[in-house]
Amino acid sequence: MGKRLIALAAALAVCAGLAHADKGPGHNNGKGKAKNVIVKVEGFVAAITDNGNGTATVTIATHPTTTVDVLVNAKTKVEVNEKRATLADVAVGDFVEATATAAGVATKLEVEADDDD
Repeated sequence: MGKRLIALAAALAVCAGLAHADKGPGHNNGKGKAKNVIVKVEGFVAAITDNGNGTATVTIATHPTTTVDVLVNAKTKVEVNEKRATLADVAVGDFVEATATAAGVATKLEVEADDDD
């Protein structure tokens, strides 16, 4: 769990730096904290954990030794093969792209189609 938090913190720090560096949406000219920082993570679903409070944690393996957790809630848009879905349609082993806030809350979770079709 500690390694996951460190990996997520590192990914968020890098992405926050990139958001600031590109001077795009959310850039604040150095006054206060950056707004609307969005993080994109892709990889294979390693685990889906029901948190028992209407949320779930999706663990995404971004590298053989690195995972990132994102929180999925009722506001998270879930898509499978570009069609609206629910978290129940996502399975361990699926390749996903998650769009999340800097706090790790997923706004969108997309299962990408298998290219072998």
